[in-house]
Amino acid sequence: PEPPTGHLAAMALAAGTAPVPMVAGESPVYAMSHQVFPWLPLAAVIDGSILVVHGGIGDGNFSLDDINRIPRPLLGIDQSPLAANLLWSDPSDSDERMAWGVHGSPRGASILQFGPDVTAAFCRRNDLSMIVRSHQYVPDGYKVMHGGRLLTVFSARNYMDSVSNDGAMLLAAADADGNLRVRPKRLVQRMAAQEGELM
Repeated sequence: PEPPTGHLAAMALAAGTAPVPMVAGESPVYAMSHQVFPWLPLAAVIDGSILVVHGGIGDGNFSLDDINRIPRPLLGIDQSPLAANLLWSDPSDSDERMAWGVHGSPRGASILQFGPDVTAAFCRRNDLSMIVRSHQYVPDGYKVMHGGRLLTVFSARNYMDSVSNDGAMLLAAADADGNLRVRPKRLVQRMAAQEGELM
C-alpha cells in the first residue's frame, strides 16, 4: 500500500506507525519534519501561570513535573496515558454539578472528559491561573469555560470547508500593572458580497 502523506502521515506518526517514509516527489524537508513530531513539546507554561495544551488534563491527577517525565520520543499515545489525555481529552461543556468529575469520552477508552471541579483543583494544585487548549471546534473561535479557568481556542475558520465558523487567536501580555492578561481575538468570517463565498 501507499505510505500516508500530509496530515495522514502526521496521524500515522502520532499513532506510532512511524517513521513515515519519503514519498516520490515529496520535499525532503517535509519528510524530515515528520521525524521531529515525537520530540515536540506536549505542553507549555506561559509566565508560570497559564498551561497550554492541545487537548486537556484528563483526570487532572498529575503535576507539571509529570509532563516533563513523559519518555521521549513519543512514538504513540498508547505509550503514555498522560500524553494521550494532554493531546485528546476534552472538558465537559457545562459548569453545572452534573458535569463535575471525570467521565468517559467517545475519543477512546483511555481518553477522559473532565469537569470544572477537576480544572479548578488542577490549577490550584499546580499554582496556575488557567488552562488554554484547542483541539475542539467552537463556533465563535474561542470559548471561556469552567468558571474562567479554561479557554478553548480554535484557530481554523471554515473548518474542513464544511462549517461556517470564526477562528480565534490569543494575545497574552502584561497590563499596565504588570499582570498577565489573556485576550481572545476573533478571526471573523466575512461574506463576499458578489460571490456569496466565505473568505
